[in-house]
Amino acid sequence: MQDRLPFSGFVANFDGKQIQNKEELFRFLEKNVGLPDANNWSSITNWLTDLSWIKAEEYNFILENYDSFLKDDLSSKDLFLEILEEDILPWWECDVEKHVVGSKVKSFQVYIVEN
Repeated sequence: MQDRLPFSGFVANFDGKQIQNKEELFRFLEKNVGLPDANNWSSITNWLTDLSWIKAEEYNFILENYDSFLKDDLSSKDLFLEILEEDILPWWECDVEKHVVGSKVKSFQVYIVEN
């Protein structure tokens, strides 16, 4: 998808064929997004509402091959999407300005691409 649409800022391309369980997701977040500590859901939520090490005005997560994404751990799939929808997206849409001095709203987009 990244080659079909013009993206600016930070782009993380989650390939569902390569991320089929929670451990693979956590490793991907550490390696490709640069989360310093991605060993539990709480730390992932905390780091995704920080992202200070990524110098970008917008963040894009592309979940490709979505049918395969976390297929071995559907409860983690539901939880990760819930975290993105209920915690991460609202944080970057408006909450960041309320809680971080001198911070500003940034675009955080999640794209789901089915097989």
